[in-house]
Amino acid sequence: MKKENKNLIFGGTAIAAVIVIGAFLFNAVFSVIKDAAPKVEVTETTTIVETPNIIKSIRNIGQWEFLTINDEEVVERTHKNLILSDDYLVRIYYGTMRLGIDFQELKEKAVKVDGDSISLTLPPVKLLDDDFIDEALTKTFYESGTWDNASHKNMYNEARENMMKYGMSRENLQHTRELAEAQMRQLLQGLGFKRITILFESR
Repeated sequence: MKKENKNLIFGGTAIAAVIVIGAFLFNAVFSVIKDAAPKVEVTETTTIVETPNIIKSIRNIGQWEFLTINDEEVVERTHKNLILSDDYLVRIYYGTMRLGIDFQELKEKAVKVDGDSISLTLPPVKLLDDDFIDEALTKTFYESGTWDNASHKNMYNEARENMMKYGMSRENLQHTRELAEAQMRQLLQGLGFKRITILFESR
């Protein structure tokens, strides 16, 4: 804007008026700039997800395997044969047991949120796949005589029972729970929770 010098015409009174008006305009412009500037607030970055969303997200995990146990079992059978020598069968079974949690079993009341605190009760640790014996790897170590399907099935069931006793031991279940708790604690910390309590359902 082109300024006109009129101070010489109006004298001292005009000069005083110009000073007052100039000060007013300066304050007005400064106020506008200050209001237009972005306001920066220093706050702690925290993301707390609503309880229904937490339940949905955890259920969407599905089955989470925390411990894998490989085992092999040797099962023997003998049949008394009065005519010739006894019938004898030895078979070796191989199995892979996957221990973990099926998060789709998470209950509605399993999650309690209070501010940045959360209490989570997880479904029990379990065997994720019942068909853990790989029959394609089953080997017959020794066989004499004739054996029917019922005998093979009986031997399979014995091998499975022995593997279950080994794989689902108290030590293995406890170790799986510890692994699951560590992973879930890390996940919840990432959501912004500071105080975390993790429990497990009892069977």
